[in-house]
Amino acid sequence: MQNNKLLTMVDSFLTYLQNEKNCSQHTLSAYSNDILQFIFYLNKVELVYSFDDVDRYLFRRYLAHLQEMGKNRTTIARKLSSMRSFYKYLSKKAAIKSNPIELIASQKRKESLLKFLYYEDVLLLLNGPNINTALGIRDHAILEVLYGSGLRVSELVALDLEDVSLDLGIIRVIGKGNKERLAPLGQWAQISLQRFLDESRSSIKGANNTKALFINNKGTRLTDRGIRFILTKYVDLVANEARISPHVLRHSFATHLLEGGADLRTVQELLGHESMATTQIYTHVTKQRLKQIYNESHPRA
Repeated sequence: MQNNKLLTMVDSFLTYLQNEKNCSQHTLSAYSNDILQFIFYLNKVELVYSFDDVDRYLFRRYLAHLQEMGKNRTTIARKLSSMRSFYKYLSKKAAIKSNPIELIASQKRKESLLKFLYYEDVLLLLNGPNINTALGIRDHAILEVLYGSGLRVSELVALDLEDVSLDLGIIRVIGKGNKERLAPLGQWAQISLQRFLDESRSSIKGANNTKALFINNKGTRLTDRGIRFILTKYVDLVANEARISPHVLRHSFATHLLEGGADLRTVQELLGHESMATTQIYTHVTKQRLKQIYNESHPRA
């Protein structure tokens, strides 16, 4: 009975995030997993069955438990952030008497530079697909759009045919929080997309039964996982990179823009970042790149 009450509170919180905060399904799933994992810990380890019976000492034990499980600092920081938001919601709804997480310091995340590819490696990757086959033409268009427009993978797989305007060189993108923006298509992305639409897409089985732009060999919309699978086919072409995620192309897009002289505000708009602080991480990347070039090139470095 107590557990049902806890789960009802979780459902109420997720509904709030969806309706009031316009959170994506991916974000809702992450919150749900984090909170349910905490409930499991409460019930099985602490033998606690009410959120109101949680104090700051219990939370510290939970954080220590996560460390013992081998979770890294980034994961622990995210889980604590999820619980902080959840308990803030419970406090706002007067579902708890006090909020113990207010007394817990945020976990410091280990600073790390974003991974990106040098332009030469991007070219190797883009030239990987066999454009003499229907799926190779599709893969080439996917890579060109990811790099040429700086899309998130979730944004790419959500694209419909009607979102693409090749004549204007733009695509309509639905980003985080269901926010819409127009992203530019570079000339190479336009060429590859045009070829995909003219020569490849219609030859894929079931293509006429879906409005999705990018489809798999069964004629259904490609998923995030499908894009990752496609990328792994070509990563061995890229020097010095054992693992490349699709997001690396987005990082490369932003880094190369800044290296080419684009201002930070423009890059923020192109990436669809709500906060400038999120975009500023790329300035650290470009500074490191400039330092590397200096060290490798200057005779007195």
